[in-house]
Amino acid sequence: MKIRDKALKEMVDVSDKDCPNRPCYWPRPDPGVFTQGQGYRSRGYNAGWMCGTREAHGCPLKYCSELNDGAAVKGQDCQEGDGL
Repeated sequence: MKIRDKALKEMVDVSDKDCPNRPCYWPRPDPGVFTQGQGYRSRGYNAGWMCGTREAHGCPLKYCSELNDGAAVKGQDCQEGDGL
């Protein structure tokens, strides 16, 4: 889901509308696709802004559980433990 970040004045790809109020929220320009040993490469289109925490580690499980009514499934934008 994309929301408008009022400070950046940009659309940011996040997991839900409450993300900007959470401590794990880290908006950053999309760096592209990372390949080990080769670094980042472009996605081939301008993906805009995204939550860097969600992209790198997944959403902290305590927030992911809220999104999934306590039935968080590993691998669906969730990380192990309670994160931040």
